[in-house]
Amino acid sequence: MLTINKKDIQKALALAKDIRTGKNGHKRHIDFLRKNRRIYPVLKELIPQEPRKGDIWFLERRGNKYNPPMVLLVEEKREDEFRVCQVHIDPILSRRNKDLIVPDRFPRLFNSFGEFMIEVWNSFDVKKSQIFAYCGNVNELVLDAVKEASQNLSAKPPLWSPLPPRHTSQEALEFAELETKVAGAYAYIPGLETAKEASWFAKMISALRKKVEDISLPFSSEAFHMLPFLPEPVAAASNLEEEVPVGFIHFLGEDNFEITTLSARLNNRITEENKDKDGILINIGGRVNLGDKKKLFEKKDVDWTFSMALVVEKENAPQYYTAKIMNFDPDLGMFHATILVPSWEEADRGRLSMKLLASSWN
Repeated sequence: MLTINKKDIQKALALAKDIRTGKNGHKRHIDFLRKNRRIYPVLKELIPQEPRKGDIWFLERRGNKYNPPMVLLVEEKREDEFRVCQVHIDPILSRRNKDLIVPDRFPRLFNSFGEFMIEVWNSFDVKKSQIFAYCGNVNELVLDAVKEASQNLSAKPPLWSPLPPRHTSQEALEFAELETKVAGAYAYIPGLETAKEASWFAKMISALRKKVEDISLPFSSEAFHMLPFLPEPVAAASNLEEEVPVGFIHFLGEDNFEITTLSARLNNRITEENKDKDGILINIGGRVNLGDKKKLFEKKDVDWTFSMALVVEKENAPQYYTAKIMNFDPDLGMFHATILVPSWEEADRGRLSMKLLASSWN
């Protein structure tokens, strides 16, 4: 049985306190866990063996451009994925209606952190394999506040949360720009396997975040189904020849979007039990009427993505089930998607949302 040495615990807590100061805090924490063989098993006695919502962890380093971010695990999306919000230890960089400040009286493992802020505006998905070093946790009160604030950034913060500075400093704005780039670098985005694909996707989300200030847009294809200026989700047509709307955005620059609505016809919809795992599979196929937009997709310098989701209204906020498989042929406008939902009830209640995005922005 492992004996937990008091000096080892004090050393671990001192490290947590040191993370608050200096530019190398992230790196020191991770290097410490790697190099100190004696302290690591001590920490393993104190930390959860598996990531769980409400925990705060560092992510594993990805490349050399950005330090690994510290993130709050907000919700478990699938058995191997989490939705996270970035966390930072200096609330002076917080912004009103963007960040939630957690006071130092709230419990967590390393209580020498003091106040810190949760960037409720800045969420993205990660794989469990990206989660590396445990830092602490928040309670259900904080977790619920994060979820609520992410749905409505203009809502008043809870009474227990200190208010960010009234006026946003230039330093805070520059920091937010940096955090957006970090999120884009560490987000897990299915289907975007190459650095080029992930780069243009991140640029789009960053531009949309500036345009839509009251909604927390995640670095995920869900973001496209949350935009207020694109058509609302509609009931999946019972008559397969019925037209359904497709939201279309053409990015010409950071502040230059062409926004319109196209139409599509569904030619098949099959709902069946998932044979491999729990849940219900919805297979949908059809064709988008691209009209004069077809010429755009013939250009070699245009990036594009097609996204489909089933949107299910819940008590607190909509639940977005984005397609796990999404195939789209821009030459013919033909598409096929497979969406996984937990139950028959949600498959029946869900409303279909389709978005097509293209970028000529270099």
